[in-house]
Amino acid sequence: MKAFGAKADIPKRHAWKRLSDDDIWRHFVVQVAVVGSAAGGERIARALRQRKTLGFRKLAQLPAGRRRTLISKTLRDSGVRYASQDVSKCRKTAAIVRNLEFLSAFPGGPSGYIKSLARLRDDDARVARVAADMSYIKLKGARDLLVELGVVTDVVALDTRILNILRRVGATIPRDVRTNPESYGQLQEELLNKVCKPLGITGAALDRTLFQHYKDLRLAHAAPHASPEDANTGKRAPVRCRATRRRITDQPCLAARRRCAI
Repeated sequence: MKAFGAKADIPKRHAWKRLSDDDIWRHFVVQVAVVGSAAGGERIARALRQRKTLGFRKLAQLPAGRRRTLISKTLRDSGVRYASQDVSKCRKTAAIVRNLEFLSAFPGGPSGYIKSLARLRDDDARVARVAADMSYIKLKGARDLLVELGVVTDVVALDTRILNILRRVGATIPRDVRTNPESYGQLQEELLNKVCKPLGITGAALDRTLFQHYKDLRLAHAAPHASPEDANTGKRAPVRCRATRRRITDQPCLAARRRCAI
């Protein structure tokens, strides 16, 4: 874990202070877009940076119909999952519009809102506030957003990749962890106490390490005989079929009568 953690890109504390309202707003857009597929969120993040589309002030000044159309088109052009062709039925478009209206009405806009979150008593309160205020940004998304902006440190955004890694190492994952705040909080607390504290890292550091090095960690766990050097150098260790111990290839494993999979 430490070898991967040294390579992880971990947002700095108070990173939001160096960002404009447009920059902060784009993080809110990405958190709505990413629901259902991390790849879609990554694509729209690149598009927003490169084309400077969906700027906060510009978007807020557009007529309502034009605003919705532009948001919907940007989502679909970026291949965002669950972005409906019918603008009137697109829940993600509606969520981004509602979040825009909320932040436009908030004193100080996006930066004023984040500043108000930073004044709250602790990370749990900040997460709860975002989940209550924002549309489509809830348990995982609120934590991810606040970690990226450097507002919180003692949280873990439990997305599909991270949950898959935890299952692979034998962790028991509550079935309702995605929707039940209590189950989510219990699992997060266990990770903070049993993983983060012994390693001397924050929840944010664990979160970003697991997410950014998902493939490497998945491969390392699938290959129990891999040496530490494999993880440090990035060289792929041989991965073997659990049924036959043969090296996994793209060819069907005849003994197991199925395609080998990790």
